[in-house]
Amino acid sequence: MRRSARCGGVKFGIVRRIGETIAIALTKDDAPISAFIWRDRKLDPAARYDDILPAIVRSIDKGRAEAFVELENGQTGYFNLNPAYDPPAEGARIQAKVVAEAYADKNVRVRPVNDPPLLVGEDAALKRWTSEIIGPSDDVETLTDQEVIQSVHDARSDIEASSVTLASGGQLHIERTRALTAIDVDTSGTRQGGGVNDRALSEVVRQVVLRRISGLVVIDVVGAPKGAKAKSLHSDFQRGLRGAPIGKADVLPVSAFGLVEVRIQRRDMPMSELSFETCSAGRKALEQAMLMLSEIQLAAEQNVTSRFVIETTPNVRGVFESAGFDWQGELADRYGARFQFRSRPVESPTEFEIMTQ
Repeated sequence: MRRSARCGGVKFGIVRRIGETIAIALTKDDAPISAFIWRDRKLDPAARYDDILPAIVRSIDKGRAEAFVELENGQTGYFNLNPAYDPPAEGARIQAKVVAEAYADKNVRVRPVNDPPLLVGEDAALKRWTSEIIGPSDDVETLTDQEVIQSVHDARSDIEASSVTLASGGQLHIERTRALTAIDVDTSGTRQGGGVNDRALSEVVRQVVLRRISGLVVIDVVGAPKGAKAKSLHSDFQRGLRGAPIGKADVLPVSAFGLVEVRIQRRDMPMSELSFETCSAGRKALEQAMLMLSEIQLAAEQNVTSRFVIETTPNVRGVFESAGFDWQGELADRYGARFQFRSRPVESPTEFEIMTQ
């Protein structure tokens, strides 16, 4: 079992909300370690890690040694062909196990199995995440519901930030492109250059776990470390990634230009895809609807005697209607008959508005 390296215990909490379950793990100093967000499958039917889905082989690309399949939920998946075996025929029906979730323009990565179909449940996914983050000997402090909600909000701000300040001076500048994630280590004008690369690479490990960064990552460290120092940076960074709850990570030695390159195997959807501000275009409608639902619940919990008028455009309502998800009924069941719902014109500047009566 692989876990993030840290000192001291862990602050931990879980909150079940309408349409989603959220959980957070923090260090004793309140630095986020990892967040868990599970969406109701009615709202988000995307294939999840470890699902086993019926699939139909749609095409074989022998040049790239890949097979493309249509999963039962309508998503496209692919797997690499094994040269030791004949490829399946187009139209063949197989069982496909999800080994990497889809996001943006990246398809689901699967592998053929002989096991029966399986949709991973929320409890099983939460148990996996918890076991990877919290060790049996960790001192665990339980967070309140409000602390969990606030901590997840703060973690999202951390995830969305393009710059991260290092504890002892310096910054990381993180930029995600189509091809790779670029990280620049910056001393930010400080004079304490000594040790900044060690601190920076340790923080990179935390950011990789928190943001669920995968694929090619290129880190431009300070200077161009050589000899024993370069070897030490490489081995410490490699050790940190191998102890983290992520896919397999291959780290190259520090280059002559001071670049550290690492390829992290894709597994879970990046956290950026679970936020309206940073998700890809294909998830915008869902994330907008989930943002609205979250804000309604916060308002209801912070103003326990208030009544509310909720205005929504057809775009937001359509997310729930197409999924057959009775969000208005769920709100009434949890918070009582405190809501009045109204339509909002499509041309409105915002998709929804929450007003206190």
